[in-house]
Amino acid sequence: MTEEQRQNDSAGMPPETGGKKYDEKDEKERREDQEKHNEKEEKETTQQDPLSRIMWAIFLIAAGLILLAQTQGYITWDQFGGFWSLLFLTIGVFTLAEVLLRLLLPAYRRPVAGQLVTGIVFLILGLGGIIGLEFSGAIILIALGLAILVGGLTRGRF
Repeated sequence: MTEEQRQNDSAGMPPETGGKKYDEKDEKERREDQEKHNEKEEKETTQQDPLSRIMWAIFLIAAGLILLAQTQGYITWDQFGGFWSLLFLTIGVFTLAEVLLRLLLPAYRRPVAGQLVTGIVFLILGLGGIIGLEFSGAIILIALGLAILVGGLTRGRF
């Protein structure tokens, strides 16, 4: 270590400042710049992923159409095991559709294991109103176990 480096170290100046006095003001400016950079990155990532917003918009349109069909008498809740069964079934289908799109479209790819499990659970809960809740409860447990197993085997690839 040279004499100049020792003097810089003892004066509280990091080597990257080029020998300038390093103080709290510089540290504060560095933190503010880092925060601005982090906020910009966060905005960019949310703006780059319109798939979630598109799926929510389609889900709301579908929910509105289902409610309209029910109020007009085209369907009854009993056909689908009740309102909640149809709602869970719809959420499950849309969640699994988003998972499929994320796996097929490289531009929107991100980890989907959690969404996959959520979609399967909602789909089975929705089907539970139609085929019987006891049966769907067993399927949910099997699906969760399989999801954990697959997640462990494909760590980092899924």
